[in-house]
Amino acid sequence: MKAIQVGDTAQLLELPDWLIHDLLEDEQAETRSFVGQCAVIEGINAYGYFWISFGITEEDGDGARYGGHSFGVPGTCLRLTDRKEEK
Repeated sequence: MKAIQVGDTAQLLELPDWLIHDLLEDEQAETRSFVGQCAVIEGINAYGYFWISFGITEEDGDGARYGGHSFGVPGTCLRLTDRKEEK
């Protein structure tokens, strides 16, 4: 099987503890909510971590607020779900 590449889509299976342990409790909960969701691989850094992003829109009586998180995780935290089409 080919390795995950930039542009592929992968499911986030888990989060490493070192990624979230210093976050505030509400940020930890928000970040944990991404487990099970899929994201496009945006990049691969020099350490082999795969960069992915997720966003949340929260609506209230005054409008909506968008928040996003981008982070790098090792390949063991991901499962390939769709390969980018090669041209």
